[in-house]
Amino acid sequence: MQGWQLDCTFSASDADTVVWTSGILELSTGTTYDILTGTTGNIIGSTFIYMDLNTSTTELQSSDTGSDAVGMNKLLVAIAQPGDEKASFQVFGGKGGLLIGTDQLAANCITANHIRAGLINADMIAAGAITATHLSVTELTGITITAGTFQTATANKRILINTNGMQLRVTDAIGLWGDGGLWGDGTKYGSGALAYIHHTSEDVPFFISAEQIGIGDFRFYPRTSAPTGADAGEVACKDNDLIIFNGASWATVGHTLA
Repeated sequence: MQGWQLDCTFSASDADTVVWTSGILELSTGTTYDILTGTTGNIIGSTFIYMDLNTSTTELQSSDTGSDAVGMNKLLVAIAQPGDEKASFQVFGGKGGLLIGTDQLAANCITANHIRAGLINADMIAAGAITATHLSVTELTGITITAGTFQTATANKRILINTNGMQLRVTDAIGLWGDGGLWGDGTKYGSGALAYIHHTSEDVPFFISAEQIGIGDFRFYPRTSAPTGADAGEVACKDNDLIIFNGASWATVGHTLA
């Protein structure tokens, strides 16, 4: 076996095809061969890409039988495999390179500890390549997320944000029309939202849409003195009285009951 160099560039055109550009194959003896552009065609398993001088001096051959690439005047150049999205390949010499598909990697073999900081940026990620099913992280920093639904939990008390705005939810639906036994059919009524913030369903920026039995809608901190440096319209609670700043001073707008 003798050394060799090949300057063809290999790439995967789809999930089951590897292609290469034209180039020069040079043996250690100095003999060169002008190699034409080529392709494996559609492959279904391990495929061997090789030079066979007995067949052609300008075209690389491909076969799913390894022994076809072994013998007099033959040189194994690369091995290809079909993949889920792109075929993978390994070229054994020259600048052909290595392409490994995600389906060729063992589960959990690449973690954050294996990726150099700043190595992956948005330009390297194809549009739509990352979906919710591919994402499992503890922190996202410095990104803009548009559309979709985001919530702090999947049920019960939670904050829900979507394209309509923000909801403070207590459940999926509240109340019952009867219990299914005495009267009514037990159907849930109400949206399950306690309040809406900047939501398309309401004109005001903040709206409390449901009652919580036994507690108030707002709770202010019980101050013993009025705040300083306030702006007009600010509201606070002082000595259990509701006060509002009118731009010059604080005025009482509501007293506690005696």
